[in-house]
Amino acid sequence: VLAVGLVLLWHVSSQTSARERLRVALLVSPGVLLPLFVTVGLQSRASAASVNYTGTSVAVGDKLLDTTAIGLLGALPGAGWRLSWAYVGGPDLLFAPLAVLLMITAVLVVLGRGTQLGREGGRLSRAWLLVLAPLVYGVGATVIQTSTAKVQAEVSTVGMVYTFYAISASALAALLTLALLLAPRRALRKPWVAGPVAAVLVAVVLVQTLVNATISVEHNSTNQPQSRALIQAYSDELPEPQRCAALRSWTELLLPDYYEADMVAGLQSAYQHFHGEPFCTGFVR
Repeated sequence: VLAVGLVLLWHVSSQTSARERLRVALLVSPGVLLPLFVTVGLQSRASAASVNYTGTSVAVGDKLLDTTAIGLLGALPGAGWRLSWAYVGGPDLLFAPLAVLLMITAVLVVLGRGTQLGREGGRLSRAWLLVLAPLVYGVGATVIQTSTAKVQAEVSTVGMVYTFYAISASALAALLTLALLLAPRRALRKPWVAGPVAAVLVAVVLVQTLVNATISVEHNSTNQPQSRALIQAYSDELPEPQRCAALRSWTELLLPDYYEADMVAGLQSAYQHFHGEPFCTGFVR
């Protein structure tokens, strides 16, 4: 809501007369107020039903800043490569793309100072509202989630992400797009500017594609067979020794501790409820 408000504020401030500003403000204000009212209403109705869900339990403590920093860093291109490569085995590829991204951003900002927008004076200051919009959007979405007990327990290192990743990564893409739009067209046509930018973008995309494909193959070849075997042991009500073997095999996967513990406890409880006995008596992780 705040991010949209900044965009609408930029649009209102771009009008040339006070009367036109008032007309535009009245026209676009529902775009800010309506989502705000809907959000508050839905949250008030859902709070009672989700009282035991840690994803809505606010935890403002020492972990908040650490988890927020991890979440924001995790949205940067290449930030998850170290964790991904540790999963499949490979070289350390974290810091180089981050450094390159910062250098490209710095170059584009410097070049952007000479744009037509910058020469228009007043519009330059208003244009920063557009820059702030995706920044507020990405940071706000991250903080909303990293301030919960669930995310603080799950996101412990750079590369571990939650649903805020999609939002903050989109916000970063919007920021880079704005940087390109602010950069002078004549400068971007120069080989010494366009060449390195294109080369880095292609390199990052190719490496990310390789990482994604490798993880997908590794995940499908290791996790899925054990998961299917565990589901089959539950649904087919196999003898307990086979159920225990399936559960033991599944817990040998590389899984977060909180996830594994909750899944095992839930599996035992559900099997006890529906079949009158534990899924695996005396199972110890």
